[in-house]
Amino acid sequence: LRFRRNVIVDNKEESVDLLTLALKRNAEYSKESFPEFLDLVYYVKQLLAFIVGCIWGIIPLTGVFGVFCGLVIIFGLTLFYTNRFLCVDTQDFDLYTVAGEGAMPAICLFLVMWIVAYSALHF
Repeated sequence: LRFRRNVIVDNKEESVDLLTLALKRNAEYSKESFPEFLDLVYYVKQLLAFIVGCIWGIIPLTGVFGVFCGLVIIFGLTLFYTNRFLCVDTQDFDLYTVAGEGAMPAICLFLVMWIVAYSALHF
């Protein structure tokens, strides 16, 4: 599933796949060049929540330690991805905005996938 977004490259607006934008290292996105950047953050966070939830169910991790580690990984990797890999402008997209984008759906998806994977494999 590929989504197209409009971005400004060399003062021209172009339609580019969201996956292409997500994998562009040192992209240095700003609100002017890529206003839908937070959509990208949302989808990355959902993907991480899905993967981490499945892994936690397979391992089998339980308890508060599993919840805490899962949330740290999901939010930590998202912030690392946006600040170090994409090098976004922190003036436009601050830490709280990036961390909060899609937070509740990501937590719910993480917990659901963890419970489903754990229940399917260990009961």
